[in-house]
Amino acid sequence: MRRLPAASCVSHPELNASAVGRRLGISQSLMAQYINGIKKPSKEREQLKMAEIAAIGKELQAIKRSW
Repeated sequence: MRRLPAASCVSHPELNASAVGRRLGISQSLMAQYINGIKKPSKEREQLKMAEIAAIGKELQAIKRSW
């Protein structure tokens, strides 16, 4: 499974950790702990997070196509 580097949320503000967390029903503080390596998400949660980030990418692509 490919992991998203923690820096991705910093270098891509559209991948705001709080916003991704809200979409997943994860608190901002828990998302921050995941990003900072304080806590490690379960494999299932990691897969959900990556799927949600992929969904955000598809949504952004759909917006681009509609312009």
